[in-house]
Amino acid sequence: MNNAGVQKKKFHALRHTYATRLFESNISILTVSKLLGHSSIKTTEIYTHVLEDIKREEVQCLNDILK
Repeated sequence: MNNAGVQKKKFHALRHTYATRLFESNISILTVSKLLGHSSIKTTEIYTHVLEDIKREEVQCLNDILK
């Protein structure tokens, strides 16, 4: 941590955060891929991370559908 209390991260981590936040905001993976300059969606899939609360929400949607 630095004097501001911010944990030190490599700049590249910002790309992962950017991709994840866009994806969580329901931006299509194709658009996220283009914004990151990837030639393949497969590369973009490496960059996007689904947070635990989003996973729970999606599972609950499935549960609601199957009731």
